[in-house]
Amino acid sequence: MDQQKIKRYQFFVVMFSFWLISLGFSEASDFLKDKTSLEGHSDIIRSLAFSPDGTMLATGSYDKTVRIWDLKSGRLRFSLGHPNLVRAVAFSPDSKLVAAGNYAKTADIWDVETGKKKSVLGHSKLVRTVAFSPDGTLLASGSSDRKVRLWNVRTGREKKAFLGHTRAINAVVFSPDGSILASGSTDKSIRLWEVETGALIAILKGHTERVLSLVFSPDGMTLASGGGDKIIRLWDLKTSQEKGQLIGHRDAVNTIQYSPDGKLIVSGGDDQTVRFWDALTGVEKGALNKDHSLYVSSVAFSPDGQILASGGGDRKVWLYAFPKRP
Repeated sequence: MDQQKIKRYQFFVVMFSFWLISLGFSEASDFLKDKTSLEGHSDIIRSLAFSPDGTMLATGSYDKTVRIWDLKSGRLRFSLGHPNLVRAVAFSPDSKLVAAGNYAKTADIWDVETGKKKSVLGHSKLVRTVAFSPDGTLLASGSSDRKVRLWNVRTGREKKAFLGHTRAINAVVFSPDGSILASGSTDKSIRLWEVETGALIAILKGHTERVLSLVFSPDGMTLASGGGDKIIRLWDLKTSQEKGQLIGHRDAVNTIQYSPDGKLIVSGGDDQTVRFWDALTGVEKGALNKDHSLYVSSVAFSPDGQILASGGGDRKVWLYAFPKRP
């Protein structure tokens, strides 16, 4: 049996096991112990993202590739080569494009149907983070050059730049309605920008180390941030004030995601754990602490909330299936 057939067979076994799990799974922690891994990258996995239509998973690695996995057929759709290390990946809302930030100082956009590169968007230093606006017309990129740039996706032209951070930009994220862009920096601050005008709305201060990860709650009322101080901070978007902390990680928090229903927060960090938090109460509900042998750099939910993916320094992507929650 050739390698391609073996990979397809393994993938179908995985999907079948997920289907069996969805029929009925009971654990006191409400999280699954059963899991499987996707392997193939030859260096650390720095970022991953599900396509909004749920058909693909993108993984970005320091092996200078972005891999696009077709979740229906189990095939590797594309391995998109880069001239340098890949730091961040993101899908457009219509699932037709994938963007990647890299050490070649650019944010590149590909057409995932053809595998052809659509745009090369430049910074003066490495691009650490990328995010599409909810309507898919804009791409935000953050760089070690201390700038957040906003690009017109159709033309590839820069629309505006957000200036003010004094150190590298590690995270950018749009609010669900697309009106606000949040950026987190090594300067320990979070800045909220009005997308339409470029005006600075607020500076959120509280982290005592670099800010590494940001995510808005699905209702757009809360911003969660994680950083080198090991703490996840929750910010009230109405008041721009900190309203809570999630404490449990023993090292830097590299990645945070809300479940699509907004009930769960999942985080990953340098302590090699993936942790689960009740989004309403802030109580830690469980942790996966044996799967990754090195740091966790990225976590992502499938659009239906039934699968969680995590990736990190051990070059593996772990896939976990969740039971349906009421």
